[in-house]
Amino acid sequence: MSSERASGAPSAGQRARFRATRAIVSWGWQAAPGWTAYTAALLVGNAICSVLYPVGFALIIDASLRHQLGRLILGMASVALLYTVMWALAMFAGSAGSVLSDRVSLFLSVRIAEQINAVTSVDHLERPAYLTELDLLEQNLRSLGNGPRQILLVVQVLVRIVGIVVILALIYPPLAVLPLCAAAPLAGERFSVWLRQRTDERLAPDRRLADDLFSLATSAGPAKELRVFGAAGSLRDRHRAQAMTVNAGTARAALLGGLLGAVGWLVFAAAFVAAIAVVVVRAAHGSASVGAVVLAVALIQRAQLQVGQAAATMGQLLTTARTARRLFWLEDYAAADRQQAAGESAGQAPDKLRQGITLREVSFGYPPDGPTVLDRIDLHLPAGSAVALVGENGAGKTTLVKLLTGMYQPTSGQVLLDGVPLADMDVTAWRERTAAAFQDFVRYELLAGETVGIGDLPRLDHVAALSEALRRADATAVADALPDGLATPLGRSFTGGQDLSGGQWQRLALARGMMRDVPLLLILDEPTASLDAITEAALFERYLAARKLASQAGAITLLVSHRFSTVRMADLIVVLDKGRIAASGDHASLVRAGGLYAELYEMQARSYR
Repeated sequence: MSSERASGAPSAGQRARFRATRAIVSWGWQAAPGWTAYTAALLVGNAICSVLYPVGFALIIDASLRHQLGRLILGMASVALLYTVMWALAMFAGSAGSVLSDRVSLFLSVRIAEQINAVTSVDHLERPAYLTELDLLEQNLRSLGNGPRQILLVVQVLVRIVGIVVILALIYPPLAVLPLCAAAPLAGERFSVWLRQRTDERLAPDRRLADDLFSLATSAGPAKELRVFGAAGSLRDRHRAQAMTVNAGTARAALLGGLLGAVGWLVFAAAFVAAIAVVVVRAAHGSASVGAVVLAVALIQRAQLQVGQAAATMGQLLTTARTARRLFWLEDYAAADRQQAAGESAGQAPDKLRQGITLREVSFGYPPDGPTVLDRIDLHLPAGSAVALVGENGAGKTTLVKLLTGMYQPTSGQVLLDGVPLADMDVTAWRERTAAAFQDFVRYELLAGETVGIGDLPRLDHVAALSEALRRADATAVADALPDGLATPLGRSFTGGQDLSGGQWQRLALARGMMRDVPLLLILDEPTASLDAITEAALFERYLAARKLASQAGAITLLVSHRFSTVRMADLIVVLDKGRIAASGDHASLVRAGGLYAELYEMQARSYR
C-alpha cells in the first residue's frame, strides 16, 4: 500500500476528479453567472415538483375509496398544480440550459485559443503526441461546454433521489435501500465510458488521418491536382479504409461497454422487481393502503428513471472530466512556459543591434528521439547586413529561422543578440522587433487592409503605414485593382469576397512582412516563390537600396531563397548542408572556392542560358 493511501490522503486520480469538478462548476459562474443560477433554480424546482406530485395521486385514490371529498379535491389540485409547474419548469430549464452551454462553450473556446497562443514556442503545434491532446480537446469542446449544465443535472437527480428515498422510507423503511442498487448500472456505465475514451485516444491518429484525407478530397485547393492525376478514387478508397478502421474500433468498444452496462441494469432490474413484490405483498396483508401502494410503485418506477438519467449524466460527466484534464494539461503547459520565460528573462530586447546575432555551438533535434537537424552551428550575422541562407531541402534553413525567432530552443548552444543570450530576454519583446514573410504564408480572409496591417497590429488601420508597406512590397497595384481598394473583403468563404491569384496573395503577404518600419531582424523565407525570378530579384534589389535607415539601427535582413540571382546580392551567403555550415562568404568568393555553392549556382545559371 502506498504511503499516500496509508495516510488517507486523496489519490492523484481523486485530486484530478476534484479539480475537474471544481473547474467545471466555476466555468458556469465565470461565463454566465446569471444563467447558471437561473438554470439551477429551474432544475431544482422541477425536481421537487416531480417527486411531490405522485403524492397527490395517493391522496386521490385513498380519498375516493373513503369518500373524503375534501382530501379528494386537495389531491386533484396538488396534482394539477405540481404537474403543470413541473412541465413549465422543465421547458424553461431546457432553454436556459442551452443558453448556458452556448455561453460556456464560447468562454472555453476563447480560453483554449488564449492558452495555445500563450506558449512562446510552437512545439505543441508540431509534436504528434501534443496534437493528439489538442485534437481530442477540440473534438469534445461541446461536451466541455455542457459541463456546468451536467453538474446541475446531477444536482437535480440527487434532489429527486433524496425525495424518493424519504417518501419510500415513510411508506416502508426497507424500500429506501432500492436507490443504493443503482451502484451496479452506474459502475457499468462508468467502465463503458472509460473504455470508449481509451479507444478514442488510441484511434486519435487514425481519425486525424481520416479527417485530413476527407479535407483533401473535398477542398478546392487540392481539387485540380486530384483530377489531373486521377487520384480522387484512390484518395476516396484510402479515406474509406481509414474510416472503417476507426469505426470498427469504436464499434467494439461500444459493444463491450453496452454488454457491461446491461449486466449492471439486470442487477438493478432484479432489485426493482423485488421492491414491487414487497409492496404488493404488504398491500395483500393490509399493511399499506391502496394509495400508498400506488405511490410506492410510482416512486420505484421513477427511481428507475432517475438511475437511468444518473447513468447517462455520469457518462457525460466522465467524458467532460477527461476532456477537462486535457485543458488542464494545456493550461499547465502554458503556465510552465510563462514561468520559465519569467525566470529566464533578465533583460529586454535591444532597440538597436551593434554587433549582430551570433549562434554559438547551436544544435537542435526534435524531441524526444527525433533526428538532429542542426549540428554545432557557429555563425555570426553582422549588424546591418543582408544575409542569404541557401541549401538543399532539408538542410535546416527553416529550423534555423525558428531558432532566431525563439520558436524553438536550441538542444545545446546559444543564440546571442549583441552577446546576450536570447534565452535571457523577453521573447515576445524580441518578436516585436522582428518581421517576416514566409513561403507558406496565411491567406487571411479579412479586409485587404487588415490582411496587410496585421503585420503591425498597433497600426492595423493606419493608411499611411499600409501604403508604405504596399510600396515596399511592390504590391500597390494589387490593392488598387481591388473593387473597394483596401476595404475589399478577400477570399471566397464569404459573400462578396474577392479571390486573388497566388502571386497577388503573396504580394500582400510580403507587404504584411514590410509593415514594421525598422525591424532588427527581417526574415524573407522564400517570400516570392509564387513570383518569377526576375520580379524577386527586382524586389530584393529595391529593398536593399532603401535600407539606410535599417542599417543605422543595425538591422539584419535574412533571405532564404533557392534563386541565386537574388542570393548573390547579399553581403553574406551561408551555405547549409545536412545541418552543418558548408561554407560562408560573399558570392564572388564562394564561386571562386568551388564546392556546393558553386555547383548549385552553375546548375541554375546553366538553366537560364
